[in-house]
Amino acid sequence: MPNVITRYPHLEINGVPLATPAWEASDLNSLLQGPDQRGSDRLLPGASGVRPYKRRATVSKRSVRLVIFGDYDREGVAYADPFAGLVANIDYLRLNVSDPTGTGDGTRTAILRLSAVSAKTGSVHVEGLELSDDDPPTVRAVLMLSLPTGALV
Repeated sequence: MPNVITRYPHLEINGVPLATPAWEASDLNSLLQGPDQRGSDRLLPGASGVRPYKRRATVSKRSVRLVIFGDYDREGVAYADPFAGLVANIDYLRLNVSDPTGTGDGTRTAILRLSAVSAKTGSVHVEGLELSDDDPPTVRAVLMLSLPTGALV
């Protein structure tokens, strides 16, 4: 059975949509920002001002907030035990989104689906999935991303 998509916009990483009955990503506006920039101007001793130098896009760090539920799986099927369901949903996210690090250059494909027909894509490193201390069967989490090209396009 396919994943049940609960809303647009939503983020997909490694083919896993982060808007299902099992989990919901929010704070996606950070992925619409432009890239961070590297470079600096040169201080001219004894002169006013600086010599300006070109800036270049560089790797950007972004975080996405998640709420992970234990009541349902990603297909919308209810769990008999919400705590066991929460553990299963966290395990699924770790196995398919955050933990597979030893492949190729370590990046995964990210798609920010703005609507059913509009999207931004790019490669991301998933640098971690941090869980809060909330009481089950619902926990908050933060998915930490690094965008090597600076932004999704």
